[in-house]
Amino acid sequence: MVSLLLASYIAVRLHLRAARQPPQETPLRIDSISGRDLSQLLVRGSNGNLISERMAGSRRVLYVFVTSCPACQAQKAHLGRLLSSLPENQVLTLSTEPLELLSSYWANGRPKALSIPADQLHRIGTAEVPTLISLDSNGIAIAAFVGSFSSWTEADLKEFSEGRIR
Repeated sequence: MVSLLLASYIAVRLHLRAARQPPQETPLRIDSISGRDLSQLLVRGSNGNLISERMAGSRRVLYVFVTSCPACQAQKAHLGRLLSSLPENQVLTLSTEPLELLSSYWANGRPKALSIPADQLHRIGTAEVPTLISLDSNGIAIAAFVGSFSSWTEADLKEFSEGRIR
């Protein structure tokens, strides 16, 4: 009888502890990126030279990833569909890898993938992938999340791109 009560008590405690932890599918907010001026980023052009990519002018969503990242690979198809649901000029995907690896990463070349120097990740404020960043029309980061976005819908991404999910 005592062992049954003890087992029940432990099961309830474990359930309560699990209930307080966020589910693994929920991305984590990165507060340190909010407010950063990302209106100009250096990217590698097709010839390998660095060029300045203007982020200001319209709201943008940046997706920072690495092709070999297991979490990036696991959500590649789903996130590719979500990102492609936004207007093409509002989405950029960024990686520190060479353009040769990035050019065929997304189906039909959409969303646009750009190669950035590693020091630009420091400027952005993250070295973690996968990361989604929402920029206002001035190129200022208004929200950022890292982790799995597999539970996000097109409506979630649209709200994020409009600055309504922070």
